[in-house]
Amino acid sequence: MLRTGQGQWLDTTSVGVQCQPLHSASGIDTQLLRFAPGTVQSAQQHEGGFELLLLEGQLHDAHGSYAAGTWLRYPRGSSTAFSAGPAGAQVFIKTGHIGATFVT
Repeated sequence: MLRTGQGQWLDTTSVGVQCQPLHSASGIDTQLLRFAPGTVQSAQQHEGGFELLLLEGQLHDAHGSYAAGTWLRYPRGSSTAFSAGPAGAQVFIKTGHIGATFVT
């Protein structure tokens, strides 16, 4: 169990974006991302695709604007740049799992 409200936020390589790692294994990462108001994040390549759920605020990319409660799925090899709205944004994101082979 992890109480995210008590977790530590870490700076990322993108100015204005912080992360709170939740789980990482076999190239699949799950984390919370927090975007400061007005942050522009340069495009990042995700070889294993990614999914995100916008928890708070607003995000924009080349395809549109998204409000809290929006779920987005990007295919393997996607490259997407995000910018945060005036109140910033917080997302739950999982990367590297799309098309992955799982051992059961």
